[in-house]
Amino acid sequence: MGLLAEDNLAGKSVGKTISEMLKVQFEKLRDGDFYYYQNDPYLTKNVKDRIQKSSLSDLLIRNTKILTFQSNVFFSEPCPEEVLGTTSARSKESVIAEAILFPNPVSKMLQVDLGHHSNGGTINISSADGKKIISFIINSNQQFMDLDVSELKEGLYILTISENDQIKSIKFSKLD
Repeated sequence: MGLLAEDNLAGKSVGKTISEMLKVQFEKLRDGDFYYYQNDPYLTKNVKDRIQKSSLSDLLIRNTKILTFQSNVFFSEPCPEEVLGTTSARSKESVIAEAILFPNPVSKMLQVDLGHHSNGGTINISSADGKKIISFIINSNQQFMDLDVSELKEGLYILTISENDQIKSIKFSKLD
């Protein structure tokens, strides 16, 4: 329990002791792995340098059909302002906070549960870089919507629900 009580190191989600324990453990795993690329005697220095400079997002782009990822796939970057709307709209208590999407990832039909009966509004789907692609109208007293996303290309998208100056954005992945 004491390890969890330590103050987190700057830029980390753990304290000094756990950080050091994890570092040592992963170094031993790496150094003892015959198949780890730095231990492979058959790879050239050039290949090892290229691997060293690769990120997980590079690996995912090379090995999937998804073309856009944020640079650090482990952390969610904030949505662009043009997708989210104004800061004052985001700071209000939201009745649409319960809205959910399923399935995620999706291939054809994306189902949206607004979490309440709507007073009307809009749903916008934007690309990961904030470009609006398609809009849907939320009818009054509607709680569930089925959205046809089959025409979207594979990739990461942002669905933004706007209703009565309240905004919620949810990321989803489109697969073929």
